[in-house]
Amino acid sequence: MQAVIIKNLTTQFLAEIGEIQIPKPTTKDVLIKVQSFPINFFDIQCAMGTQHILRKENLTPGIEGRGKVIKTGEGAQKFLNKHVLFICNPFERDSPGS
Repeated sequence: MQAVIIKNLTTQFLAEIGEIQIPKPTTKDVLIKVQSFPINFFDIQCAMGTQHILRKENLTPGIEGRGKVIKTGEGAQKFLNKHVLFICNPFERDSPGS
């Protein structure tokens, strides 16, 4: 799957479109095909390396957006094929695209 990837965490950050592994939803998770998302101050701070919560190379920015649920875990099947708005807790993100 394609994603925006931040390659270096400096004020001269480099953003690229690249391939990442498609995450597999666990029991209560959903996989959303993102249709739109904003780039906000938090994302810029992460890309510049000044947001220390998500300071890691090859960062996939974004904590909110809208899209369609394309895969679910066993406990979230009622959301399959639904159009949704989402916001993620950046403190619990542990992998690109999560």
